[in-house]
Amino acid sequence: MTYINIKNSAFEILRDYEPERRRRLNQVILFEGFCFAVVALFFRLEAMCAQKSDDLSSICILAIIGLIAVMVILPIWYDYAFKKYMKKQCLDKILALFPQLKRADKLCDETVLNYSHLFGFFTEIEADDCFDGICKGISFNASELNLYTPHRGSREVAFNGIVLHIKTGQDFKSSTIITPKSDLFIRGFSFGLVSVLLSMVCLYNFRDRISISELIGMGILSVCLLGLEVLIFWFHYLQSVKTESIGFEKKYKIHTSNQLLARRLLTPVFMEKFYKMKAAFGTGNIKAAFFDNNVVFAAETSEKNAMFEFSGLFRPLDNPRAENRVITELLAVLDLVEYIGENFLQKEN
Repeated sequence: MTYINIKNSAFEILRDYEPERRRRLNQVILFEGFCFAVVALFFRLEAMCAQKSDDLSSICILAIIGLIAVMVILPIWYDYAFKKYMKKQCLDKILALFPQLKRADKLCDETVLNYSHLFGFFTEIEADDCFDGICKGISFNASELNLYTPHRGSREVAFNGIVLHIKTGQDFKSSTIITPKSDLFIRGFSFGLVSVLLSMVCLYNFRDRISISELIGMGILSVCLLGLEVLIFWFHYLQSVKTESIGFEKKYKIHTSNQLLARRLLTPVFMEKFYKMKAAFGTGNIKAAFFDNNVVFAAETSEKNAMFEFSGLFRPLDNPRAENRVITELLAVLDLVEYIGENFLQKEN
């Protein structure tokens, strides 16, 4: 099925839900109008009570603030609820347009996530939507993941977004990593070595004033920072790669253990697909890794910006020109997998 056919078929599916969208939108409009009228009434009452009773005036002001808060929150909640409704009703129907894809219970292998070196330290994984597929003879998994790390008795998000894992079945026999220049893993700070040297100087100069607990604390800090330095040092064994695109090099840092293979992979067409993936998921942080027989892409978004969501309450579903986000995301994934299957694997043969 061609891109145009998929778009047309998806439009037919989504158009059936336009009456439901309008019904919910009318509910929001009516309730907002009612709240506006009540707010105007309370403004009038507040003006009348201002000179007679401070207590009644304060109650009116509090009521106005509460109603305005409801007027702000209600459309947001309705939009969120409608997106969830559309995802539940339509996602499987849209997936049926893509014979290469099927729902999956398993997410991307945790070992692959760790060995890709694209993610920070994490201890917990939560998955929302997962898909398996086969395209051009290679299998892949697309997972919407939340990775968490412990933080002061609770947890914080280490990564939120889509992870695309392509199993090539062929060993690259090298590692190539593409990350934004701001990524932690490719910064060349020397915290570990500096901390050890400073600790030695402090121990020598203040050896009679440092308690055992302070000594242990300095030792733990030095070991942790030295471990970070070792990790960064490992990345510097991977050589920097110069590409044909100056603009790409300004935004991303590429390291590889095989310069020849990296130049084969990082063609102008690949960069175009890379940017297309970035635009489809609306993220400023996308990275990739080629290692062993795996290709991993990670498109990070904010925690509230879920993947594979349909248009919300305030966008018509009966406009054939409207670009629906979930279709764009799925097509971007398949386009990238197809390109890898047709080009990268052939070049490696």
